Formats: sequence, structure tokens, C-alpha cells
Amino acid sequence: ELQEKCRATQEAFEREEKMRKELETLNTKLLTEKTDLLRQLEGEAGSLQEYQEKATKLAAQKLDLESQLL
Repeated sequence: ELQEKCRATQEAFEREEKMRKELETLNTKLLTEKTDLLRQLEGEAGSLQEYQEKATKLAAQKLDLESQLL
């Protein structure tokens, strides 16, 4: 009976250890994905600002051209 309890405890320990390692691997993968997404977001935010500046400049040029036509 004691050996059976010992074996059951060892099996439970091994299952827990395997699960912990899988979760650590998954956590590392998720952290990498998060970092990559944050970098991508930062790059796109910079691009968005550039597009907004260009749109503002084009709108000003349009107004200038329209005023020249009148």
C-alpha cells in the first residue's frame, strides 16, 4: 500500500512537472508574440502619423489651389 501511494505520488509529480514545462514553453512563446506585436504596433503608429501629416498637407494645398481658382 505504501509503495502504491509512492508510485501514485510520483506519477502525479511527473504529470505536474510535464504540465509546468509545457506552460513555461507556451508562456515564452506568448511573450515573444506579444513583443513582436508591440513592435509592429509602434511601427504602424509611426506610419499613421506620417499619413495624417500628408493628409493635412494635401488638404492645405487643396484649399490653396481652390482659392487660386476663385
